[in-house]
Amino acid sequence: MCRAVGDHVSGVPLHLMKRIMSQKASGSSKVYHPALKAFALKLQFYSTKAYEYVWDPFGLGLPHVATIRRWYSSVGGSTGFCQEAFRSLERRVAATETGEQVICALMLDEMAIKKHV
Repeated sequence: MCRAVGDHVSGVPLHLMKRIMSQKASGSSKVYHPALKAFALKLQFYSTKAYEYVWDPFGLGLPHVATIRRWYSSVGGSTGFCQEAFRSLERRVAATETGEQVICALMLDEMAIKKHV
């Protein structure tokens, strides 16, 4: 990639440009940079229509919606509290220590387990 572009562009746009250029050169690339993956997950989470709108022109650089769906489906479903919940609560507590007002609700749901299973 031209060094001048790297001097003026950073973050997600830079990773997107690098990915498009490497895909055009090699034909395929399955690994996504963590910043690009986080951007795609967040955009698709907020609005599928917005993601599809952005994905059309940058189709080579952004993961397909099916890939994002596969990433979301890999969340563990074991019993108990998941690590993601604890990390989210830690961030909320840290925000209150800085004087920020945080509203947080912890909701629990129970489910009956059939005896014959």
